Amino acid sequence: MQKYHLKQKDGLYLHDYDSDVRLSMSLPEEVDFESDGISTDDMVVYNEDDVAVAVDVLDGAIRQTYVIKDKDAPREFTVNYEGTEGLAYLEFAKDDDGNTDGSVLLKDIDGNAISAVDIPWAKDANGNDVPTHYEIDGLKLTQVVEPNVDAQYPIVADPLSITSYFYSSTWTKAPGMLTLSLNPKPLIRLAAPKSILSTKALLASIAICILSWSSIYDKYKKSSNWSNTAGMKKQYECHFYYAFWKPGTYNLEPKRRNASWWDTVFNLCNP
Repeated sequence: MQKYHLKQKDGLYLHDYDSDVRLSMSLPEEVDFESDGISTDDMVVYNEDDVAVAVDVLDGAIRQTYVIKDKDAPREFTVNYEGTEGLAYLEFAKDDDGNTDGSVLLKDIDGNAISAVDIPWAKDANGNDVPTHYEIDGLKLTQVVEPNVDAQYPIVADPLSITSYFYSSTWTKAPGMLTLSLNPKPLIRLAAPKSILSTKALLASIAICILSWSSIYDKYKKSSNWSNTAGMKKQYECHFYYAFWKPGTYNLEPKRRNASWWDTVFNLCNP
């Protein structure tokens, strides 16, 4: 269940009951909002002369869509997360090998991740990629869009802030194997296809992988069934990066061996 409250001309507040995350986001500072916005049950749209901004709540995420209508429209969009409960700082996500992909983690004072912002992207009216990246300044996150002279307008950018990851998770007992079964939300599966045929995490959403794994580890690490953390983490990352297309649950088994990363992948996440 999700509920959100839209503050007039000020932003969006979401309490995600699945994760108990309370996320507050401003509307882009660079846009001079003259309209009050058109609201529906799960979306609000601000339509200005040169840019439009839509904010909607998905199952486990807030999405802000920026539509750059012409070459004179704003190219930078700054969102302030200052009102988010427990938030201390933002940082670019890195995997265990130090790889980055532009995705961002929102963290509390103890370094625990609260939310994740997916990899930035932008496309022009012909569906061509437009260069874009995030910049961090305190609790502000700016998406910078850099169209070249050949870009066709309108250009769309679509940052996504993730707050919850699984519909359910539970221990099950199959013959000879204790299993932690995870039922991922669609956003988890959609976060990973960028990585297919690439090296681990190079083109996938590192922030979402880190945060979704942490949510499982924090929930179950004190369970008497939990063991082999390193092996379980590799099994999860294998599902996230390479087996996202498999229907049903992601199944993690503590009793499987702690194999190397590529051994885990070659054995279809079941080393």
